[in-house]
Amino acid sequence: MKNVFGKEFRLLNFRDFAYLKNDSLKFNHPLFRVYFKKTLNLNGHSRIGISISRKVCKAHLRNKLKRKYREFFRSSELKTTGLDLFLTISPHIFKINSIETGLLDYEAGLNKLEVYLLQKFGTQAGVHD
Repeated sequence: MKNVFGKEFRLLNFRDFAYLKNDSLKFNHPLFRVYFKKTLNLNGHSRIGISISRKVCKAHLRNKLKRKYREFFRSSELKTTGLDLFLTISPHIFKINSIETGLLDYEAGLNKLEVYLLQKFGTQAGVHD
């Protein structure tokens, strides 16, 4: 699979986000929460969505967090699990720690997320029959 981030890997509309908010499973970390559920996408690709409030930090840091999440997704095996993932960032990510420490803790949390989801679902978990 290519190492790209095209539209087929993104949650794009309100229906996709609303689907994830209802009856989805959650992964809680002190710095973020991830909602996940079997994808509605017929081709079986996992898709991601990101939500970061303006209250969290300034725009350049919000963009950095989004870039890190997309890069994490691109390089992980989660693309093949068939799950839709929706990440929301806690406003406390940079209030507790310095920016550098907050980013390192964020990356460590994303790695824990990957391990958890791969153990729970493996690959091709949500592909429609």
